[in-house]
Amino acid sequence: MLSIAIIIAGFCALGTSCFWFLGKSTAASTGSTRISKGDKREKIGIIEVSGGIESSKELLEDIREVYEEASFKAVIIRIESPGGAVGASQEIYEALMRLREKKPVVASMGNIAASGGYYIASAADTIFANPGTLTASIGVIIQTPDVSKLMQWAKVDMNVLTAGDRKDVLSPFRPMRDNERADIKETLGDIHEGFIEAVAKGRKKPEEEIRPWADGRILTGRQAKEVGLVDELGGFEQAIVHTAEKIGMKGKPRLAYVRREKGVFEILFGPTPGQGTQLLVREAVKGALSAAAEEMQEGPKLKY
Repeated sequence: MLSIAIIIAGFCALGTSCFWFLGKSTAASTGSTRISKGDKREKIGIIEVSGGIESSKELLEDIREVYEEASFKAVIIRIESPGGAVGASQEIYEALMRLREKKPVVASMGNIAASGGYYIASAADTIFANPGTLTASIGVIIQTPDVSKLMQWAKVDMNVLTAGDRKDVLSPFRPMRDNERADIKETLGDIHEGFIEAVAKGRKKPEEEIRPWADGRILTGRQAKEVGLVDELGGFEQAIVHTAEKIGMKGKPRLAYVRREKGVFEILFGPTPGQGTQLLVREAVKGALSAAAEEMQEGPKLKY
């Protein structure tokens, strides 16, 4: 067991070293310098939005820190997200809109910044996208399975008791009624209108200019630039140079990632003994089962 632990620790250390080296190489190629967020020199904050947007808690803390810390003169939101929960996306958007009243906010899109990812990006003063970035997808979706025929085949009855005729409107154990479908469509339409309004406000454009591209379609970065959903074509490096120029930062741009990076031993062992190992196991299991389990156990979710 000791040998296995040493081997795992070695691979983790090697992986961390590789990522550190790649990060340094990338920073060097931009002519930028990466510093600690506690460094009191003027700096550009980097906030990363990665994966599906399910919770806003950590990102709101990051945005608040940039808002309150005077040495952060601007922030770049680096987005790699296909979207996610409606409420979380709205909270992050509103926090960025408040931040941009005080400091410049620049969005840099990676491979994908669609739906909720684009919702967040639209709160930035300037949006950068690569020509091949997948973005836009301004729409709302909710989906639920209908397993009623399967239940009939298996000769299983589901007893459902409600106080309110439509409390089980999205139940997977019966077909949806026509009047219920109309109600859900109306709800989705209201959220969709809010999405369009938010993009128009963030982009400082009339809603009429946003609406033709707000039918849920996915656009490339190049297409989004042509229709005014994106400001500039370019990657993270171009976003850094633009932001430094915007705030008048001389010399090498100084970057600070707002969220603290965990060390190898904290990843493996956590702040307390055994916590890190439990975290690794829990995250592995969660990743394998979340797609199916969440849909069946937590029910349908409204998503951008």
